[in-house]
Amino acid sequence: MRKEFTENEETYLKSKGVDFVYVGGNVGLICAGAGMTMATMDLVNAMGGKPACFCDVSAGINPQSIELAMKTVSNLNGVKSLLVNMFGGLTRMDEVANSFIAAWNNMRGMSLPIVIRLEGTNVEEGRRIMKENGFEMFTNLYDAVRRAVELGG
Repeated sequence: MRKEFTENEETYLKSKGVDFVYVGGNVGLICAGAGMTMATMDLVNAMGGKPACFCDVSAGINPQSIELAMKTVSNLNGVKSLLVNMFGGLTRMDEVANSFIAAWNNMRGMSLPIVIRLEGTNVEEGRRIMKENGFEMFTNLYDAVRRAVELGG
């Protein structure tokens, strides 16, 4: 479990398409876009949780960057749940879902509860892919955040 990250580690993550800043907390976040990430952090705080990190994968959504983000966030000290919040116009949610499933399949040992909210282009296909792989999907951001905070205890 991690307590802090060095500048070199954050630079390495950035080179792989993951913008990351550790802030300490119980709800891990993986989002698409800096604005979405900051808004999600604010909602987690407003609903009684504490975000563990700023983790934006919008620079390169692919199985490798998603897996790196999932491994990084799931290993943070104190993280009890993971909230994945993706919204995309140009980014297709079916591609996000396929990248997430490929990453998940490489990480079968991860036991952290995951809350997922997808919205945007090809969202119905993305949600179908996620549901077929056993993930509960949230369409409402407030419901997703509430659930992640609840699981984060």
